[in-house]
Amino acid sequence: MPTSAVGSSPEGLIRVPSSRGQALLLALGKPLSVNDRPWRTQDASVRALRASPARTWPVQATPRQASPRQGGFTLIELMVVVAIIAIGSAGVMFALRDSAASQLEREGLRLAAMLESARAQSRSSGQALRWRPVEGGFVVESTAGLAAASSAAPNPSANAPRTSRWLSQDTRVQGKPELVLGPEPLLPPQSVLIESVALPGRPVQVATDGLHPFRVGVPGAPP
Repeated sequence: MPTSAVGSSPEGLIRVPSSRGQALLLALGKPLSVNDRPWRTQDASVRALRASPARTWPVQATPRQASPRQGGFTLIELMVVVAIIAIGSAGVMFALRDSAASQLEREGLRLAAMLESARAQSRSSGQALRWRPVEGGFVVESTAGLAAASSAAPNPSANAPRTSRWLSQDTRVQGKPELVLGPEPLLPPQSVLIESVALPGRPVQVATDGLHPFRVGVPGAPP
């Protein structure tokens, strides 16, 4: 049998037509070609390589480099810092309250307590009492006793009522009001405004509607 031409296949293996293919090509009168199918592998070295187990080679993993962190703060960190500053500022504001406003409020509470005490004294004694401001403080005096003392005593200042001083030298009374403190249980509505030199335009009102006790509030508020 004539030998057919031998060539390389696309896979790089040496192949020749099988005996049946050779006989078919010879019967048809066609020359043997390397492109005729089917192919049969004739290289023993190739078959040995296929029969041997596949050999794997270890691959060394390349260490992954960590990307450097960019400098700065995150949005959450900034929000936490702002919240801490706000809470601290609010605490300081409540702790360091305006001393002048606190002093004026204490003056109003003290005056309201003394007016209620004089009102109760007027009811128990049956004598009419009057409150009026003086330089550096205020006085509570009896109208009947003041008239008798001014007519009988040669020196009216000897029987003058005792002056109650303000807690602070900056406390003043707006105007010259006079409050009637009894002896009737129902009095006309009355009020007095006190202010501090350190807080101009921010007075405190001590008022009563005539039935309820004296209360401290802002000007214009109902007693």
